Amino acid sequence: FLEYFSSSDRLLSIDVSSGAEEPIWDKTHEFFTGLQLKAWRPVNSMLVFAMGGLQVGDLDLTATEMQVISLKDVVTEPTASVEDLLEDLSKHIDSLAASSHYFVIDPSETSIINKNMGSFHRRSLVFSDVREKGEGCVNKFSVRLNTLAGGSKPYFKAVCSSEDETLIFPSEIPDDFCQQLALCMALKHPSKK
Repeated sequence: FLEYFSSSDRLLSIDVSSGAEEPIWDKTHEFFTGLQLKAWRPVNSMLVFAMGGLQVGDLDLTATEMQVISLKDVVTEPTASVEDLLEDLSKHIDSLAASSHYFVIDPSETSIINKNMGSFHRRSLVFSDVREKGEGCVNKFSVRLNTLAGGSKPYFKAVCSSEDETLIFPSEIPDDFCQQLALCMALKHPSKK
């Protein structure tokens, strides 16, 4: 397999013996950027689900390049199954690959808001993390909150899918729902078809 690319002079070899990750990554990035290749889907995307007590207005979108997606506006049928909604959402996010990697999903007026996965339920190994505002994963992605009513300090749950997506939910959303949503989104991703 590699011989084909090598014989046609289309194989990039990188000497990593120095062990210096930053310069190696910088040069590799510079090389591929020079080719003006465009991503066909976002890599390491983050989706913040504005549900439960968290509203889109609670997030400070000026500090980041987060794009708000009103789910009801990008799906075929807002009352469709969660599986169908997530498939449509994945396609829409893939179409935005060049413009953003960070999204706020507003699921209002769709069947997701009911937190009912319907007939979709799969057993899988899922990694999740719960952190206080300003700690760990949420801070890493620069999600900033405006002041919430009552001065409460919100907590988040982060669930990573097998498609390199980090889904962030308010802490009051049930763990099982968050995990099943991440799994369903990964399984319904257009790359799986």
